[in-house]
Order: sequence, then structure tokens, then C-alpha cells
Amino acid sequence: MSATAQTAPRMAITGPGVISDDASSPPAVQQPNAGDIVVTARRRDERLLDTPVAITAVGGARLARYEVTTVSDLASQVPSLLAGKAASGSSASIFLRGVGSTALSAAFDQSVSFVIDGLAMSRGREISLPQFDVQQVEVLKGPQALYFGKNTTGGLISIRTNGPSDRLEAGIKGGYEFEARQKYVEGYVSGPLSDSLKVRVAARYSDSDGAFTNTAADTYTAYIPGQVRTRTSDRRGGAETFGVRGTAIWEPAPNLKFELKGGYSSVQDGGPSDNVERLCGGGRTTPLSANGIPPSPNADCAVNVSTAEQKPATVAE
Repeated sequence: MSATAQTAPRMAITGPGVISDDASSPPAVQQPNAGDIVVTARRRDERLLDTPVAITAVGGARLARYEVTTVSDLASQVPSLLAGKAASGSSASIFLRGVGSTALSAAFDQSVSFVIDGLAMSRGREISLPQFDVQQVEVLKGPQALYFGKNTTGGLISIRTNGPSDRLEAGIKGGYEFEARQKYVEGYVSGPLSDSLKVRVAARYSDSDGAFTNTAADTYTAYIPGQVRTRTSDRRGGAETFGVRGTAIWEPAPNLKFELKGGYSSVQDGGPSDNVERLCGGGRTTPLSANGIPPSPNADCAVNVSTAEQKPATVAE
């Protein structure tokens, strides 16, 4: 004698006047409304509140307000993010929540990777690129191997730039910073060329003398006998950067869209070590010799900002 058990279909009320035949059915994703923060952490547009990922999203308006023009500047807006230049290798040192990679080799993938407009970049050199006309930056914390690859073990920095607008728009801004003697100008032009084609062109130029004083003498003898070196500038940390980006969107049909982005960036500076100063312990004012090689006669074991114009007495003499 056998018996069979039958179960009745499960019914659940998921909302006013709405009945579902399965209580385990996932709720429908709510469409973003005006004012919602929309992110692409899972390769699709969705509200930040609906995304089960640890994200810090920074909008373009805030980036412009705080003059965030490099990834290093972004660290001031994102908790637990450390980003800066190192003196060797790829010159990138990026850590997120204490996880990151050193800059010993430019051939290694960083633990905190970059995605700029959907293009993966993981060598760390992107830290020096000028960032302008940015729509939003998303910093994803923790491993992101499912959507962005195995090299994102520490996290991901996703940068989305602005696209073409539906009507003609243009803007330009500039500024001058007294400490580093920096001058910059940035602008964009955007709008439709036809009913199906829209374009946007944005560019930025910046020139800075540097915020640190070069305490080296005009000419001095290095630790190599008979070698005389000449100071090239009275400042350190200066850079000249230029970037331009073009975007075109073509929609030949309501359900078909082609998007093309292209850009060019140029960075000329004194190298990563231009911002590095050796600090000494034990109250010393000059570094110790390394492997029998004496230190530079210009090293004074102090960070010399642009307000300190004095040269060390041993160098000036």
C-alpha cells in the first residue's frame, strides 16, 4: 500500500492587490527616478540602493567642486582609498581598504584596477592621466572578479565620462593656483549633428611650476668626482598635462546604438622622484651614505614648500 503526498501551490501577497504564485519569486527591480544614484557595478544600470556591492559613488558635480582632476585627488573623496605616485616601477601605489600592490614593476597588474568608459586598465599608469569632463566615479571595494576580471582582487575604480547631449551645449572654465603657480583651462562642446548622430568634444590643459622649492644650487658637484650638475628649475613637482576626448553616438534605429570614444593624453613632469624627499632620523640634517655612496649635497632632510626660498648653507657656499 502506498501513499502520495500532494502539496498545494503556494500563494503570496507581494503588494496591494498583487498575488504571486511563488513566495520565493524575486521582486522586480525598481526603475531609477530623478535624484537616484545610478551605478554600473554589475554591468548594468541600477540604483545604488539595489546593488549588493560596497560602493562609493562620486558625481561629476562634486568632482568639479573639489577640483578632482587626477586619481590621486580622488583619494580625498573616498574613505579607505590611498593613491599616489611611487619613485620606481609603474610609479603607481594604490591601496583600497588596506589591499593593494607596490610599484616595483610596471609589468604587474595592480590589485586595484581601473575601468575607464568600460575599458579595463590594470597597470597603474592611469594614475597620471588627467581626468576631466567626468560624469561619475564608482569605487568598488573588495574582489570584483565576476564582472571585471581576476586582477581586481582589492577593488576597482570605474570612471565614466560624459556623453553627447540632446541639445547644443558648451562650457569653459579656467583658474590659477598661487602656491604651485598652476594655470589651467578646460572646456567642452556637445550636441546633435542630425536626428541620429550626436557628438561631444572635451579638452583640458594645465601647466604648473610645482609647489616645492628646489634647494639645489645653480651648479654643484655630485658624488661622482669631476661631475658637475646644473639645476634646471627653482621648483619641484611641476607638470604640463594635456588631454582631449571625443565621443560620437549614432542611433540608426530605435533599438540600435553605436558609441565611439577616443582620446589623447600627454603628461610631462620631472618623474615620480620629483616629489620625493628623504627624511632623516636621529636629528640628522643630511642623509647617511648608502653602499659607500655619499648623499646628494642638496639633501637637507626636510620638505621644502614654495614659501621657503632659503638654500642650505652647505650648498649655497
